[in-house]
Amino acid sequence: MAALRAFAAVLLLASICAAEAKAYPTALAALESNKNLTLFTKLAEASGLKPFLKSPLTKATIFAPTDAAILALAKVLKRTPASLLTPESSLLVDRVIGQHIVLGSSLKAASVTDGAKLKTAGHGTLKVVVTKAARKLLAASWRALLQAKAGGKVVVVGPQNNATVVGTDLIGGNVTIHVIDAVLLPSNVFPTLAAALASSPTVSVLASFIAKDPKLAAAAADPTTNITLLAPVNKALEAVAATPAGKALIANAAKLHNVLAYHAIKPATIVPTFKGKGTENFETLAGVPVTVTKVISKKGNTTTGVVTITGKAGGKAVIRKHNIIAGASYVNVIDGVLLP
Repeated sequence: MAALRAFAAVLLLASICAAEAKAYPTALAALESNKNLTLFTKLAEASGLKPFLKSPLTKATIFAPTDAAILALAKVLKRTPASLLTPESSLLVDRVIGQHIVLGSSLKAASVTDGAKLKTAGHGTLKVVVTKAARKLLAASWRALLQAKAGGKVVVVGPQNNATVVGTDLIGGNVTIHVIDAVLLPSNVFPTLAAALASSPTVSVLASFIAKDPKLAAAAADPTTNITLLAPVNKALEAVAATPAGKALIANAAKLHNVLAYHAIKPATIVPTFKGKGTENFETLAGVPVTVTKVISKKGNTTTGVVTITGKAGGKAVIRKHNIIAGASYVNVIDGVLLP
């Protein structure tokens, strides 16, 4: 097996180096020339980027994950590559692909510097880290670095995880493509609800409540859980806990479970589902609906939409962070606690 893996690695490097030796008229042609970037190309096209990739005028840098990297992400999410191409996965794919594209700059490997910070098309950031050993190898050439058995690497640091550059300077028109060995997750995409909650200190109280409830904890750790979680911030939950009624509620596991279930819309839904102003109701796991209202206000040239959620028996909250992806679920951070 070790020999087979080594041989496969040689083939991968050979295909990458062969691709680097030739420039293509467009980014799409360049991506299609590399058999290890088939899934990334399909996902980019599913994201509506085919015209962008086909245009010879496009100027960008793309950090393209290998097929193996995308398959690894699909496994973590408990999805198939085909399911990532469905309309239900469009927001996920849009955000992930956007994290790998830097617009307006075709950054060649020779110009890469340690600590370089790049803004992505998805409004995220990337940082390039060149290890000390890699700098010595780069003094010879990028090929020397890629062929080195150990000791040096160039790492692309994303908001949540890192990837190592395994191929460089695949040129398509004014686009430079670098091949990386992992999918970089943006700051608004997580594999599970538990991971999404753990990333934000402002909802740590809710996370602790869920962790103490076996059923909710199991659901939060499962990437296939399909809900929209309305996540109250710490201040809101602490305000409830400061009251005698709130203390009694938190001390009663069944009642607390019911209140937490009331903050879960089933199935996962982008809230609200409409554009512009309006009102709609959503069913929750507690069996009682919540009411969502969107109000549009305009001041000068700025238009603002505020989404408010109201509980049937009380509680009102404004969504402060919208539609964070958490596996097959969404998280909306709210500033109040809802009562069924």
